Amino acid sequence: MFTGTHNAIIKHLLRHNPFVAQGFAHAWQDGETGMIWADAPKGRRVIFPADNLGDYIYLRTLQAGSLRDDFQKFAQHIGCKRGGMVATSQVRLVAVINGADADALTHRVLNVLAMYDTSAVLPTAMQWNRELVVASEMDEAQEQEVEAALRRLKKEAIISIDFTLTASVRFTKLEQVCLPEICPTC
Repeated sequence: MFTGTHNAIIKHLLRHNPFVAQGFAHAWQDGETGMIWADAPKGRRVIFPADNLGDYIYLRTLQAGSLRDDFQKFAQHIGCKRGGMVATSQVRLVAVINGADADALTHRVLNVLAMYDTSAVLPTAMQWNRELVVASEMDEAQEQEVEAALRRLKKEAIISIDFTLTASVRFTKLEQVCLPEICPTC
């Protein structure tokens, strides 16, 4: 549901931050190692901690999405008992930028993120202390791996911004049964 939105947010962030070399829209944490992985042009790879990617950003979904009834917003779609739902997902944006000022980077990324779509993106938390971001992102890793990452990434500003991503899910009328549209060409 949010795949296209994650891709669009990364493109938006890269367009407005030309110093960022690359972005990963769909990162995930390995539960065994605590490392952050993403699909890259040459296959899956560890992207955090990584000191060989240049300046980069990534998005990671923090928890399963949630749904709430939003009948009144979509009441114009008659024929269904529910006109729609609002889906939300908790997402973390992490930026790793060599030599940047963490405060200025946080301010800039927050502003660019706010420019994306204020109805779809609601920042909820931020962290600009690199040690705390590394510890949080590697919370499943062993302590010596966290310490090694901090030694390797000593010149990088590392920030995180958590936000709630929101999307509307409309139910459409199809022979008096409400089914979400899953294929625009079906």
